[in-house]
Amino acid sequence: MSPNNSVQDSSFRELNVERINKFSLVAFHNNELHIVDSKRIKQREGDNCTVNFKGCFYAARLILSSASPFGKTRRVRWTREEREAIESIFGVPTTLEKLQYFKQCANAVKHKCLNLRTTTQVKTWINNQQKKWQDSSLFIYYIFVPHSSDEQFQRSNSSYLYLNIMYNYLSKKKRK
Repeated sequence: MSPNNSVQDSSFRELNVERINKFSLVAFHNNELHIVDSKRIKQREGDNCTVNFKGCFYAARLILSSASPFGKTRRVRWTREEREAIESIFGVPTTLEKLQYFKQCANAVKHKCLNLRTTTQVKTWINNQQKKWQDSSLFIYYIFVPHSSDEQFQRSNSSYLYLNIMYNYLSKKKRK
């Protein structure tokens, strides 16, 4: 801080802040920042607390931060190299008959492209890919492939042939 604290503090407009969010009360008294938890908010609602602009910004930043000391953690997308590494180790996730064991995923994480991922993330990604393609292939199957009980549809051979070709094309496209 500079030696002219009183000049800097007086240049900011003072705000009357009772609550920043529903969980915390912030007050700035005698150049000290006080954060009061939600249990004591009702006791302090009658108090008239003044907060200068700098203190309010600092308090809001403290309260709105997540539980992590580094701030909000964001989801990291899977890169093409990571997907190709998993496919080279395990094969295409849509063609796997069962989910890989945890130990196999732990060995896969040792790959240089996957060293930033955890074993749980790898296993979850494989499972999600399997589920995504299983659900969509069932949907395509029921729409495009005729059932034996549907006699009127089977009579029109051209429609059947077209939909069968479309089904085969889409299922091959998914495997690539």
